[in-house]
Amino acid sequence: MNNNEVFVVLDGSKLAGVYRYREDAASHAQACGGNYVVQLIRNEIPVWVQTMIDSAKEKARLQNSVRQ
Repeated sequence: MNNNEVFVVLDGSKLAGVYRYREDAASHAQACGGNYVVQLIRNEIPVWVQTMIDSAKEKARLQNSVRQ
């Protein structure tokens, strides 16, 4: 199993479920008469969010050093 994959079950044009395991998605798709597709996902933090986190950490470090 690839950690960047989820399996999306479609019932006609409706989203019926999202699964981590192919077997679960296949069983649900069979039960509802739909099908499933593989969707790749990104597990990393976007660059702009990481920049904000780094900036907040730096500000906290600077504020902490001033108080000591």
